[in-house]
Amino acid sequence: AVVSTQSTGDLGDDVGSTEALLATHRELKEAVDGEREEVDKFVGIGRGLIEEENCDKDEMEQDITVVQGKMENLEKSWQERDDALTSELELKACDLDGHVIQ
Repeated sequence: AVVSTQSTGDLGDDVGSTEALLATHRELKEAVDGEREEVDKFVGIGRGLIEEENCDKDEMEQDITVVQGKMENLEKSWQERDDALTSELELKACDLDGHVIQ
């Protein structure tokens, strides 16, 4: 499972550090997408078992719901961090008068 060790409050001290954080964060997207594939496989297998009546339907539905919820939270957290880093980078790239810092 993908777990972030950075808090959403760590947005870098300057443009360079924020760019580095954003690049690293975006590299994690591949891992998040890989987790999504695994969750989708699990859900497909679980639903197949339910249809074949090869499991406790209520328990499997509950397991599917829990796993899907965790995946949705992971994706939401990734997107929120991406949005925060992108916004921070935009703010740091401009001075208070709206001029681009070079």
